[in-house]
Amino acid sequence: MRIDGVTMPVARLVMQALFDTIAPREPPNLDATDDCWLDSGAPLSVIPFHIHHQRLKWQRLNATSTWRGQICDIGRVNIWLPTKLRSHLHGPHQLLAKFARSDPAGERAPVLLGLEFLLNLPGVATLWLPPRRGNIRMA
Repeated sequence: MRIDGVTMPVARLVMQALFDTIAPREPPNLDATDDCWLDSGAPLSVIPFHIHHQRLKWQRLNATSTWRGQICDIGRVNIWLPTKLRSHLHGPHQLLAKFARSDPAGERAPVLLGLEFLLNLPGVATLWLPPRRGNIRMA
């Protein structure tokens, strides 16, 4: 990224997660995970419209917010996280998030997992500076 003549590195902490869907699947399938960016600077997670619309099963709460100029409903969704064993998932965990009513113009964003996600995980997150990889260790 370049701002006012100064170049700075930008790293995206990418992880996979699985969400409750409208069409039930038993057991949850790791092949159906969504890409997520860990954004500890955001208070709440964000589920873009193109990801949740007519696909995710979530509970709307009585509140709204905005994200990148888009109106969002605040809600909850179940989330599972992959483990080292390819056939296992850790969860479900309740995720409080903004569910965008539309997508902003431009490139489609992945799910953004915010600080609330990290604070409510029953485990420990270790975020190392690049090039080392961080990890989330569940309790």
